Amino acid sequence: MTRPLCFLALLLCTCPLSANGPKSPKGPKADKLEPYESVAGKFRVLLPGNPEETRTLLATAVGPVRVTTIRGAVHRELMLSVSFADYPDAFVRASPERIYDSIRDKLKGLDGRIEQEQDLESGREFRVVAGRNRIRCRVLLIGSRLYQIMATGTAEAVQGPTIATFFDSFQILK
Repeated sequence: MTRPLCFLALLLCTCPLSANGPKSPKGPKADKLEPYESVAGKFRVLLPGNPEETRTLLATAVGPVRVTTIRGAVHRELMLSVSFADYPDAFVRASPERIYDSIRDKLKGLDGRIEQEQDLESGREFRVVAGRNRIRCRVLLIGSRLYQIMATGTAEAVQGPTIATFFDSFQILK
């Protein structure tokens, strides 16, 4: 794996669950998904109320890359997140398939396995079994922007209707 791809996979694919699962959401709307729009990320999605946004500057061989992640816990056993980052055109033109493979392989880790994988028009979706966690991830490369839409939790939580609603709600804005 090339150095930029390795850094990309390390940052974007870090599983948002702690050893004890995601933090429990607070408030009466914790079980509901609410509209969230990112002007900077140019997307709209349904997320749990009061999602947390973090920004990280990633040093890569192609220069610094800002990665923004928005995440929220639906409940103790399910975390939903969207990350986005803009990369130099030369980096993403090199091989989108290698980018998708790197992210998938990092999520899988040494002890995990790929449960399902499907190519999409502008990306790839895969499901990973990693210990007691299940990860469903959709990676989209739109121009030089990389989006990662991810659900992490128990096998039961990642199969539920909330997940379909979350993934189906993701829209890129113009």
